[in-house]
Amino acid sequence: MDGVRGIEGWRWIFLLEGAVTIAAGAAMPFLILDNPEKAKWLNEDDKRFIDVRLRLSGVRSGTQEGDKLSWRLLLDTLVDWKIGLGILLAWANSMPNVAFKFTMPQIIKQLGFSTEKAQLLTIPPYFCGGISAWLTGRFSDRFSWRMPFIIGPMTISAVALGILFHFSSDVANNVPAMYVSVILAQIGIYPLLPGITAWIGNNLALSWKRSIGIAWLLAAGNLGSLIGTNVFLDKEGPKYPTGYGTSLGIICLGLISAVLLEFLLWRLNNKKSKLSQHEVRERYSQEQLDGMGEKSPLYQYTL
Repeated sequence: MDGVRGIEGWRWIFLLEGAVTIAAGAAMPFLILDNPEKAKWLNEDDKRFIDVRLRLSGVRSGTQEGDKLSWRLLLDTLVDWKIGLGILLAWANSMPNVAFKFTMPQIIKQLGFSTEKAQLLTIPPYFCGGISAWLTGRFSDRFSWRMPFIIGPMTISAVALGILFHFSSDVANNVPAMYVSVILAQIGIYPLLPGITAWIGNNLALSWKRSIGIAWLLAAGNLGSLIGTNVFLDKEGPKYPTGYGTSLGIICLGLISAVLLEFLLWRLNNKKSKLSQHEVRERYSQEQLDGMGEKSPLYQYTL
């Protein structure tokens, strides 16, 4: 479409993709429901069943505080240490993800392929990344354990980046290894954001806090994109020491953050388990427990 109506091709890409995104966003309020009570296709038994399931899983709270926004709740959410570690985890996704998204065709072209073939060869990495995200999500839900399905993909990404950097000084003789590593990098990157969002969201009990917390996590986490768009420098190709080095550093930071978050949540769960439910019920009313959200002695964090 380059030149159509006097508009350059790259501008058309942004116009078309932006139009679809805006249209989809405008439709979301009508397609995504706030709660099961608003679903017209559910009968009353279905609504009650979903409500009980959400409450047992900690997704819904009976407290009024969870249904009402307050400045205190907003501030508590913005400075919550769990979300802070989640933001570091999100950087390990957004920075390498954006870096590869903008530079993958160029990286593949450095392997000796033409521009057209380089564009086509970006399809398998993204396809494999999508399958990886779906599989890790399914297994993470099945085992109710988030951390391994974040640590695992991060490790795969780190290994892939290490291979790319190692062989980049002799691209011509290592084309298969380089291309497989590009695929492995996407397999490791794509599961991260869904897993990180689910992990942090699972550990924010109050509905308003969860809504604000996930929004803050995504907004601050995407700041890594600012780094990612500026580290793979054309003049450094095909080795890209700045790009690969920065990506590896961010992923290592994410690995440390994931292990630290897992340990801190495990320690809190262990501390809470020392109190019996009878002792907790004697000390607090049900209303007080609901108002505590994830700080309730009866609330168990998702690891």
